[in-house]
Amino acid sequence: MKAFRGSLNLIIPVAIIVLLANSVQAEFRLINLGTLGGVLPPGVNRVAINDRGEIIGNGLGTNGIQHAYCYSDGAFRRLSTNPWTAAAINDAGQIVGSRWVLVTNIWFSSPGGPPVSTNVAFAQQPVIFRNGLPVNLFPGVNYGGAMGINDKGEIVGSVSLNGNLAHGFAYRNGLITDLGSGFMATGINDFGDVIGQSFTFSLVVHPLLYHDGLTQDLGTLGGTTGLPTAINDLDEIVGWSTTTSNAETHAFLYRNGTMTDLGTLGNWPDIPGTLSYSTASAINNWGQIVGTTTTTNGEHAFLYQDGTMTDLNGLVKLTHISGLPGFLTLISADGINDRGQIVGEGPFWDGKHVTTDVFLLDFHPEHQPGATGVMFDR
Repeated sequence: MKAFRGSLNLIIPVAIIVLLANSVQAEFRLINLGTLGGVLPPGVNRVAINDRGEIIGNGLGTNGIQHAYCYSDGAFRRLSTNPWTAAAINDAGQIVGSRWVLVTNIWFSSPGGPPVSTNVAFAQQPVIFRNGLPVNLFPGVNYGGAMGINDKGEIVGSVSLNGNLAHGFAYRNGLITDLGSGFMATGINDFGDVIGQSFTFSLVVHPLLYHDGLTQDLGTLGGTTGLPTAINDLDEIVGWSTTTSNAETHAFLYRNGTMTDLGTLGNWPDIPGTLSYSTASAINNWGQIVGTTTTTNGEHAFLYQDGTMTDLNGLVKLTHISGLPGFLTLISADGINDRGQIVGEGPFWDGKHVTTDVFLLDFHPEHQPGATGVMFDR
């Protein structure tokens, strides 16, 4: 796992845990990283952060097509003029995602679904960003996407080759492991364990774990559908699942063979009978989880640790329309690294207009602990 590297920065989350138990609001600072171009609903940008503080996301270009961006050295930069979306970044700065291509008169399939004919459409191909361009991982005609990459450079996703049914894949040093049809891989940890989602012709869609050549069904929170979104190096898995009778969608943590419902922070406001929901987007090697939940004040970003879900909006100072420039709400928390830095999105008031901007939730430098170089067992 990443914690075994012994980086001095990895001591930082210990302080976060302590600080959250004490005077949390004073310890964090909210940094506006700006917009990614175009207007996308919060959560669509899929923002992620690695342990070096490099951040990726996606924004709309002038042609209405999404483009991938990377934040480093104080600014977002579009990675290529080619239309593509970034899905994951590892600590070496390698980025994978999906390239948009215009296709005509083809047959293609979604994971587990039958081939479909189309005359003209945009389709996606799994790519890695290399030498300034999104490079296709597979030769020939293929459609799909790369969804995860670990620190060894191992890539996972799903792909349909030459019009055949889509299969999950793990791409390692040019060699491809077929994870089977009906498997949409969504993430991989540094030990090569792969998470994904089953796709069948029925309405039953479950989270999966691929380990040592075997695929395990992780089950759900009682409903028929679930999706794992992230896995850490302790094989702790997070995502979302429908609850009993598919009544609600809740964030989950799967650990040591047990799926735990992380709950929500309340129902939608002013709408009687409206159900609550939550989704978990990321987990770091300290077991800290981030995501989005409904509250009595709308959708809010959350941090979950030590059995408690905390509204991130209560940890920072926000503003209001006609007030000083600042974030109005932190709606989605999309990524968290081993330093405890959190990235997400929310509406930002610049004094005249409201835009959807990316935020970095960090802690004040004076609260960083002294580095001892000693790791601890969770």
